[in-house]
Amino acid sequence: MGRMTGFLWLLCLMLGCTQLHAQLQEPDEYAAIDARIRLNQFVDELRQLSGNIADGGENELRKTEQELESIDVRWNVYYQMQMGAIDDNDSISKIIAEYALLKQTVGDSINGRKRKLEMTANFSRAERFIDSQDSVYQKLYTTVTQMSLVQATASQLETEKGKEALLFVEVSDNYARAVAAAAAVPSLKPRMDKVEEKYIALKILSQKIQATEYKPWFQRIKDYLLGLAAVAIVLMFLNMIQSKIKAVKEVRKNAKKYRDLLNKDDDYPCI
Repeated sequence: MGRMTGFLWLLCLMLGCTQLHAQLQEPDEYAAIDARIRLNQFVDELRQLSGNIADGGENELRKTEQELESIDVRWNVYYQMQMGAIDDNDSISKIIAEYALLKQTVGDSINGRKRKLEMTANFSRAERFIDSQDSVYQKLYTTVTQMSLVQATASQLETEKGKEALLFVEVSDNYARAVAAAAAVPSLKPRMDKVEEKYIALKILSQKIQATEYKPWFQRIKDYLLGLAAVAIVLMFLNMIQSKIKAVKEVRKNAKKYRDLLNKDDDYPCI
């Protein structure tokens, strides 16, 4: 009888442990389900956030960046609190991996958009500067040309040329920034074509300014006549080449007529 009682007591103890284990395990399953729901909510927040980046301005990007930081802080707090329910759960591990990838993608998109805005702003500043130099260079070219006519202003002429050299360094720096920005933002290419045209025009003026120097009048007249003579020689040479080409064409034309005549003679019937 005592043995029977002991057996029944042991059986009840085993059944009690099984029920206790089931009761302890059940809250863990509920916690895991709750964790999946909550973690998916964080992922959904990131997806919604990613839609605000493509066309956002500086203020929108700043707000989006703050929201990303807020989501990540709340994620980390919840993750630490639910560590026990999250560990060794494959479905939750997939959500965690998805969150990490999406967070990286959103962060990269924000940085890429900020970079594009920065490059566009750099380009606009360079574009405005180069545009503003048209009148400056025209005035400067007129000034050095007038100074080159008078010996007394020869020293001032060199000073102006020095100022222009420094100015063109600044022009070139802005042009280089515009080139870099257009390479990073392809949509700037149409504007870059116009900037390049203006830069080339400024470079030509710069070269003319640097080549300007004082010359006495007789030297200017001599250079002018030599220039005319050089042009005349070039024109004479071109006319000579053109005449030779015309003569060669005429010879070829006559030769062709002669061959055609011979071919017609060969067509007569033989008796």
